[in-house]
Amino acid sequence: MIRYLLIRVTLLLACICLGGGVRGQAWVLGVKNRPGLTANTYVFLAAGAQAPGRRACVATVSFREKETYRAYLRKEYTFEAAAGEMMSWGVNLPDGTYLVDVEVLDKAAGTRTTLTWPDPYRVNTQREVLTSDIFFSFDPAAARSLSYPILSRYLYADPRPLYYCVELYAPGYPLLTVRSVLYKEKTTEQRSGAAAYESLQQNNRVVTLTGNRAIVMDSLSLLQLREGEYMIHVLVYANDELVADEQTWFQLGGSIRQQVLDDLDQGISMMRYVVPQAVIDTIRSYPDRARRQDKFLAAWARLYPLDTDVQLEAYYARVFEANRRYGGSRPGWETDRGRIYIQYGEPRVYETSSGGKSYLRWTYARWSLSFLFEARDGDWILVR
Repeated sequence: MIRYLLIRVTLLLACICLGGGVRGQAWVLGVKNRPGLTANTYVFLAAGAQAPGRRACVATVSFREKETYRAYLRKEYTFEAAAGEMMSWGVNLPDGTYLVDVEVLDKAAGTRTTLTWPDPYRVNTQREVLTSDIFFSFDPAAARSLSYPILSRYLYADPRPLYYCVELYAPGYPLLTVRSVLYKEKTTEQRSGAAAYESLQQNNRVVTLTGNRAIVMDSLSLLQLREGEYMIHVLVYANDELVADEQTWFQLGGSIRQQVLDDLDQGISMMRYVVPQAVIDTIRSYPDRARRQDKFLAAWARLYPLDTDVQLEAYYARVFEANRRYGGSRPGWETDRGRIYIQYGEPRVYETSSGGKSYLRWTYARWSLSFLFEARDGDWILVR
């Protein structure tokens, strides 16, 4: 099963945050496909719930071709935003794979926030049956209109049903059969062979298209699910032949901050990339857990006095994502790739080479930085 990568928040500059689900952040970014329309790509930008007041902003949206990294499209949008509001802009892109960046200028505060959509964004209009990306919402009307997707794939237990929708565009197909499957990732102890997911829920229905279009909506109860990673897979059949499919994943859990406090000693160890070892040793030296927690939170407050919780959750979201991506014989956050990912975020350019040895290079154009990893003993070791 294909996994999608999520959450990159740059650590070096406190004003730089990534869209994709860090609770409390200033802006959240989403990029969705809508097939068969004048605009086949929609960029969603939401002002975080903690954003102060209504203010004038400028968003610069950039699409770059993934293969060449050349800028294909760059547009500016002027708007006013208040906490909780969302803007969307449509553009039409030719077939290809793109990297998406949005820079938001808050005119009143004089701050710039750079957001990067972490998944390569793909446009393919050559199939007979086209599907939109999967839209999430707790509001069934908003989900069905594909107007307000939940942009975070990191969700929390909620008593409301979670609705997910896919739009079909299929000229010449009056009827299609759609199967929606909810999978849960198996734990390491559960896994056997190549299977990594177990099917929990499946819905099948025959869909009648009107004007070559149909919207298929299903729902699930988050309260009935255990914490962990889930995948939704939507498969479209015509006369028992698979003609299209779409999938996405989401993580269900409690607050990132609460997860860290629940395993406080591990959370203290994971601070090594933002504070000196002496600070970690001092916090650990308190035998009373309550005192260790107070000192731990005080250390974060000294680092980020204005947005302590936002930056704490952003940092540990990257740590947890590094564990998911790079874990193996040791936790992902302790690996060389995990450390660079936590400190610098998603690299702008990946390059691989092989000969006598295999190498991987990560490039960060924003800071003119480049890191070279060499494959050794089943891991990638930073060599330069």
